[in-house]
Amino acid sequence: MEVFLTNEFLTFYLVGIAGMLAHWMKRYLRQGGSNLLSYLFKKHPRYTLYALLTYTGAAFGLVVLGTATDLTSMQSLALAFTAGYTVDSAINKDLGMDEEHARVRDSF
Repeated sequence: MEVFLTNEFLTFYLVGIAGMLAHWMKRYLRQGGSNLLSYLFKKHPRYTLYALLTYTGAAFGLVVLGTATDLTSMQSLALAFTAGYTVDSAINKDLGMDEEHARVRDSF
């Protein structure tokens, strides 16, 4: 449990958050839209919470299972960045499709 209280884990975790922000930047550059804080906390707070919780679980899993052993090696940091980017991409894949989801739910 003490591994989660180290600077190495914090570095690993923050690199994953940087991966999540890189995904936002890609979306922003492709589609335009609002600034980062508005996007995260005003327009889509639920998606932000889902992505953060999912990435937190993934990061803990990577460390607990021993996949990321040396948390500051380039391989581990690349894994963290990729995990953050991928989680944000998966969670926000259907962002803006709430009306479509409501229509599908109502059809059942």
